[in-house]
Amino acid sequence: MKKSILLLSCSLLCLGLSTICTAEETQAKKIRMLFAGEQAVVELDDHPAVRDLLSRLPMTVTFEDYSGMEKISYLSEKLNTESSPSSCDPSVGTFAYYAPWGNLSVFYRDFRHSEGLVPLGRVVSGMDGLARMQGDVSVRLEIDEQPSSPPITRKAKALDMKQATKHFHLLSRRNFLKYASAGMMTLCAAPSLFQASSASAAEKQGENMLILYFSHSGNTRTLAEYIHSKIGGDMLELKTVSPYPSDYDAVVDQAQQEQRRNARPDISTGIPNLEAYDTVFIGYPNWWGTLPMPFFTLLERQPLGRKTIVPFCTHEGSRFGRSERDLQRLCPEARMLEGFEVRGSRVGQARADVDAWLRRLGFLAG
Repeated sequence: MKKSILLLSCSLLCLGLSTICTAEETQAKKIRMLFAGEQAVVELDDHPAVRDLLSRLPMTVTFEDYSGMEKISYLSEKLNTESSPSSCDPSVGTFAYYAPWGNLSVFYRDFRHSEGLVPLGRVVSGMDGLARMQGDVSVRLEIDEQPSSPPITRKAKALDMKQATKHFHLLSRRNFLKYASAGMMTLCAAPSLFQASSASAAEKQGENMLILYFSHSGNTRTLAEYIHSKIGGDMLELKTVSPYPSDYDAVVDQAQQEQRRNARPDISTGIPNLEAYDTVFIGYPNWWGTLPMPFFTLLERQPLGRKTIVPFCTHEGSRFGRSERDLQRLCPEARMLEGFEVRGSRVGQARADVDAWLRRLGFLAG
């Protein structure tokens, strides 16, 4: 036992000294965002995309609002994202780069996991001012030049070592046993905690949930019916007053024309008792990179407010396209969970993938 305590103490002592010796090396790089008489400070990560951005500073760019969730600015040239993180889970204050579009983003609302969104850092001050920006705003980005920290002298290091050693001596055999016992109690309790979590997931099934979908070929309907068989709830198919043509080429042309005209097709479907639902699954085929336009009609007519929305999509190679962003724009106050996408031709073979997705979200136990 004494030998174990000695080894633990030595390990912790070495960790503390390592932290002291490398403190100067881990000082984060920061940039300032200057706009309309205000300032925000961003603490940056360290990877190639960040270093590419720093090499271009100072520069002045124009930020605009996007989807009631983030402020974005398009760069004249894309950043080098090679060997940089390829996705992130943005939250309030996330400073990022959306590689597919080539724009910087500052999030003032939480958003779901996004592929292609490269995290660059986090706003550490001035976030309120950024969130209040209205319209197009000119923003100057410049490196925040910080005074270097005074060097750590040999005497200071010796004093830190003495202090650290003093604290580690306080780890008596009695305290060590007390903390070890507490840790064992936590480990023993872990299985019951996991069981409680699974039980909670099972209780979600069918509770205040709606599966809302639009289907033309039948693939999305098949997927919606399978999801319904696993989680219950109510189902509702979105239909238009004038049905789409059955011919593939004709419906493709009509869908494209509706997008170009930003049309709002007449629909024969409404959501009865909308207030009764807390969670709405929204299913659709990807038409020309986004949701079919009847969804724009419905969701503008019946806003979902602060409900939880869960998208699922069928396609033949384009995956979600920009549909998730359009859906978030249509439902700016909603909380969006991870979506599910599958090729329409593979819907029949996707059951295991659907089950795994529903488990990740907590709608299935296991």
